[in-house]
Amino acid sequence: ASASEGAAKEPAAEEAAQWVGEPISLGERGERFYQAVSVEGEHFHVGDDVVVSGHCEREVMVARVVSLWESGEGEKEAELKWYYSPEQTASGRLAGHDPRELFEAVHTDDNPLAAIDGKACVLEWEAYQRWLDAPVAEGDEGEDEVTYVCRAQYHPGTGEFVPLNGASSLAEAARRGGLAPLAGALAADRPGG
Repeated sequence: ASASEGAAKEPAAEEAAQWVGEPISLGERGERFYQAVSVEGEHFHVGDDVVVSGHCEREVMVARVVSLWESGEGEKEAELKWYYSPEQTASGRLAGHDPRELFEAVHTDDNPLAAIDGKACVLEWEAYQRWLDAPVAEGDEGEDEVTYVCRAQYHPGTGEFVPLNGASSLAEAARRGGLAPLAGALAADRPGG
């Protein structure tokens, strides 16, 4: 699901983007790859989770930055690995899903740098539990809107969920019946399963 399909390219935002540091490599077609970019004072690095412009204002799309580059023609781009919300999966939202649940996708695509709206925070289950238990620091109230938890990878072609680190809670939810469609996929992933 490329954000470039729904997001209009914003020349002002792209022009405001400044590469941080020197290129780390060169591509076959003259691309220059970078580790980080600064947009209006906010730094985005390879590996950061980001909020991306969606097809409509209500749609929140989250992705991980896989690579950053400038084409030979001067266009600034980002390769993004997507996260799916439960509603975007074949099973939909189930009783055992956390309200902030996302699933890591297995695919990436290229998007204009201007499609990135800001940073997101996608945590593994144990880190998410610590975040939930921590008192909210003054000035961190906005962090609530962009913090998510990811316990599994989702394969859209097969509808399969593969647990990630700390996903024992996802398996437990499946055993309790809240995630019945996932139980088979989780059982297959266990030794001897």
